[in-house]
Amino acid sequence: MLLMCVATACLAQSSADDSVSMAGEQTQEQQRDEARRWLERMALAMEHLNYRGTFVYSHSGRLQSLAVVHLRSSNGVRERLYSLDGDTREVRRNNNLVHAVAPEQDHYSQMNYRQFTRLPNSQLLYQKSRYSFGLGDKHRIASLKAQQIVIEPKDGFRYGYELWLEERTGMLLKQVMLDEKGKVLEKLVFTNIELGAEIDDEDLVESSADQSPVPAKLLANVNSQPRWRPAQLPSGFELLAHQQSEDDTEALEHLLYSDGLAHVSVYLEPQEIATVDTEYPATRYGVVNIYSRSMSGMHITAMGAVPYRTLHLIGGSMYDSSHLQPAGQQQPIDSAASGR
Repeated sequence: MLLMCVATACLAQSSADDSVSMAGEQTQEQQRDEARRWLERMALAMEHLNYRGTFVYSHSGRLQSLAVVHLRSSNGVRERLYSLDGDTREVRRNNNLVHAVAPEQDHYSQMNYRQFTRLPNSQLLYQKSRYSFGLGDKHRIASLKAQQIVIEPKDGFRYGYELWLEERTGMLLKQVMLDEKGKVLEKLVFTNIELGAEIDDEDLVESSADQSPVPAKLLANVNSQPRWRPAQLPSGFELLAHQQSEDDTEALEHLLYSDGLAHVSVYLEPQEIATVDTEYPATRYGVVNIYSRSMSGMHITAMGAVPYRTLHLIGGSMYDSSHLQPAGQQQPIDSAASGR
């Protein structure tokens, strides 16, 4: 009788544990789905709402104050992003056309703007997600109530994020990027923001009229297949856009890879002077890592706000697809190969 009682108690406890486990799994799944809905709301808000505000952007020990004006109308999207301190830096967007103004007139200004304005690709992010999603605490940011969304990578090929989204609209109010060890790489926090703002044309006129802006079309897909491709890709990354020069003899190409959240750009251009195949030291511009090498008469540059190992894997395995593809190197690299 005693043995029967013990057995019954054990079965009851086991059933209770299973119920708790199932409840926990359901809660995690519900949180994941809810977090994804928040991200979809964020993408809609940042593109379709009219808003203006100022925010603080910190990275690499630097602190910058910036302002943004965003207008959605029947003519499409117009936006102005400009610095409030330090050197004059300004970027204007008119639908798919971007003008960047900086003292150096460098292309990094345009690149950073694109990185800043890229929104999650929900279809790619959720179908082959290499992230886990969850809901965090609620806070007040810029006098508005905000819900925290926690995004953690499942491998070492991408960074983690913490986002705070305004409760009513889903507008992004704060963003923190975390490296593989949980260290803060980048932080963006609105100090004030006006949602649904009345915006005039004067609000979108750049302040640096004496400087000539550098126009740059946003990346767009082309119908032709890329000539250069990576033999290895981290799991979850796919080709999102491909751009090539109008003059095919120059063989200029740009490839944009994404996992739905992180983006990697690969630029390929022919070298006028033949050089020995060389891999150059790693460099960094803010939170953007840069990998470069010379091979087969081409200069290859891979860059993005991702760990350097991701750029090394993609940029270092680029090959000319007009030749035979290396055997056994076509499969994506999964988390088991990431060392985590």
